[in-house]
Amino acid sequence: MVFVRRGKSVESDQGDEIEELWDDLLAFIEQGRVIPVVGLELLVIQNGGGNIPLYRAVAQHLLRKYGVSDDGFPAGGSSHPNHELNDAACAIVEARKGHARVNDLYRPVHDILQKRVPVLDFPTVQR
Repeated sequence: MVFVRRGKSVESDQGDEIEELWDDLLAFIEQGRVIPVVGLELLVIQNGGGNIPLYRAVAQHLLRKYGVSDDGFPAGGSSHPNHELNDAACAIVEARKGHARVNDLYRPVHDILQKRVPVLDFPTVQR
């Protein structure tokens, strides 16, 4: 594996350089200079004793709020994997023809994230 640091490539077999690179990266994250981006598969919350993807949970709350069943999703009643929130928004707009736009759903999604979804507890960074 090759990392690029300050314009110079560092091979993964250069242990001290790699360790210093990770120390710099973690310090930048702590200072807010770097924002780590995680994949959807890591954004999960507890739901009924199991884990559920965050966007699926938000989509379910949004559908309930607008009284739209998930059979309004495309693909014969099931949403596309990792697109549950988009599918829910489209189903709501379709069900409320002329009375809802996708832009109208940003605030309800924000409210759901603030009120209904349990506080996300991110693990502490391990060095």
